[in-house]
Amino acid sequence: MSDHLSEELVAEILKRLSVKSLLKCRSVCKLWYSLISNPSFISLHIAHTTQANKPYFLVQKNLTYPMKPQFVLHSDNESFSEFKQLGDYGNDVDVAGSCHGLVCLSDGMNNRLIVWNPAIGEFITTSLREHCNGTTHFVGFGFDSKSSAYKVVRIAYIAQIYGGVGRKMMIASFDLSNEVFEELMLPHALVDSSDPSVSLSVYCQSLALIHCEEPIFYDESYMSYTKCSIWVMREYGAAESWTKQFSVDLPNPGALLRVLSFQRHGGILIEDSNSEIASYDPRTQKVTPLCFHGYIFEVHSYMESLVLLKNRYS
Repeated sequence: MSDHLSEELVAEILKRLSVKSLLKCRSVCKLWYSLISNPSFISLHIAHTTQANKPYFLVQKNLTYPMKPQFVLHSDNESFSEFKQLGDYGNDVDVAGSCHGLVCLSDGMNNRLIVWNPAIGEFITTSLREHCNGTTHFVGFGFDSKSSAYKVVRIAYIAQIYGGVGRKMMIASFDLSNEVFEELMLPHALVDSSDPSVSLSVYCQSLALIHCEEPIFYDESYMSYTKCSIWVMREYGAAESWTKQFSVDLPNPGALLRVLSFQRHGGILIEDSNSEIASYDPRTQKVTPLCFHGYIFEVHSYMESLVLLKNRYS
């Protein structure tokens, strides 16, 4: 590796570099090329990036109809500044999930999945089996730490309405390692609720539940909310650890369409009634427009990595 530095020490130095810099470093010599492309180093780089907490926001925006989504990386700062444009992958493509720098895209038009690393421009595709008629399905994506494998899960079900008394909502979680379902209880204050205005997110590596309240209906397909509460499960799987972390209470009634994500500096990304992204400060209750709008958009947490990097010398 070097007359003066061991391979382990070089790896410790290189793991601190950005993906862009590491791609350039592969040109230094064959040994560096092999090191940077090695799965062990890629895992080491992911661990360091995760610990250093250097995330971005991957924004999927649709500006035309029929839908042709564009993907843009934004920095996780107060201004939500644009970091890099990533292009598009055709019509009718949605983000199924993002993990360790990989983005799983569900291509409904061509009935396929695309697992894509935007930082290095590599991707793989796979076909999906046709789902049964009359079923609803959704796709999830994650990392199985026990087998060190990335997995795609598609869950199909027949939607039915039950009128039974005492029916309660709960969270169904899927264990990627054991491939079994588990049930998680909602916060005690919401356990008897049948309100559909509930969604899940991640806050500081913990499961978060977003409960929008006081809806204002404009028509059958469009509504906004006056406020929402955000609960965080401090100890995963322990229902008693649910804690009400924030309340989003906007000064203008009906100005909240949905909560999108959480910023490192403490802000909460929301979609306001003008279909624009804004940052809400829960301490001051101040809303800061971020001058970003689209026909439909989604915001996902993202970190750059070298996963899917090919070693052409191996």
